[in-house]
Amino acid sequence: MRKRHYLGANICFVEVNLKSLRKVTVKKRLPHDPSALDQLTAPAMQFAEQSHLGHYGRGLNAPYLPVMQVQHERMTLVARAGGERMTIDRNLQFWNAGNEAATSPKMVVVETKSAFGRGIADTILRSNGYHRVGSCSKYCIGLAALGIVPRFNKFLPAFRRLLPHVTSTQTAENPAFLAA
Repeated sequence: MRKRHYLGANICFVEVNLKSLRKVTVKKRLPHDPSALDQLTAPAMQFAEQSHLGHYGRGLNAPYLPVMQVQHERMTLVARAGGERMTIDRNLQFWNAGNEAATSPKMVVVETKSAFGRGIADTILRSNGYHRVGSCSKYCIGLAALGIVPRFNKFLPAFRRLLPHVTSTQTAENPAFLAA
């Protein structure tokens, strides 16, 4: 579960990402009060529980606990036809109670979404020497950058590209590690 706050429009959602049998992500959203962004409210928890129950036939396996906050600036470009889109994220910042990490303002993360990765943006990026990193999640990159997870093998190619552009400050004496 995550909360997504769009600063420009001052709207906020609780989002639950679920996986189908074919590993396709199914997102469910619930409007959320922006002033309660740092709280796991009863309606948010009930929404997450009901989403899991409806999708998987069972409720949550464990309680939700805050792990990390992520902030970034995003630009989204959408093609007029064909359903292709591209997001460009910059100024990524990750923090929790004991750690902070941020990317260089000059670094951007570009994500394209198109049928079979053969859209116009994919073609232009490849022709300019930019190649797909593979699986990459800002959430998992943030966990690795903050030192919350000891291993990040699945995201190592993306993290190696980001690492020279990330500054990190560890303020906790013993940061907690989640099971990998």
